[in-house]
Amino acid sequence: TLLALTTLLPHNSPDSVIRRGVPLPKIATVSMAALVAQPEKFTTSPVLIEGVVVKNCTAMGCWMQLAPSAQESGLRVQFKDESFYIPLNSVGSAGRAFGVVTLKPVAAADVETTIGKGSMVRKNADGSGTEIGFEATGVELRNTASK
Repeated sequence: TLLALTTLLPHNSPDSVIRRGVPLPKIATVSMAALVAQPEKFTTSPVLIEGVVVKNCTAMGCWMQLAPSAQESGLRVQFKDESFYIPLNSVGSAGRAFGVVTLKPVAAADVETTIGKGSMVRKNADGSGTEIGFEATGVELRNTASK
């Protein structure tokens, strides 16, 4: 019985990789700076991004915020059709995600709340905004030594 239980438990060694969704392709990554500078360019064809998980859903593991470094804010990465979830303690993991950029209008009254929930918002002159997000079809998380 003990052997059966140990095979069901996740292995959290420093070199372990957690994979969810579709396997990630072996392609070059797109920098988050390029993605944020011209998000419209990345809304139709999937791209690969990488960074550090700086926030994640702690109720179900249904989203993460991926940033260039632990000291920066990043993009809110949601998982397509909520078809997979990540561990609730993923903050600090090195993350990679494959998917497309999403752009959603945000009313002026909701801009600060949306930012507070871990989303990146490009503010408009009238006070409204555009949420720049990422819809992933696949992700990989790797434990880091600093975690």
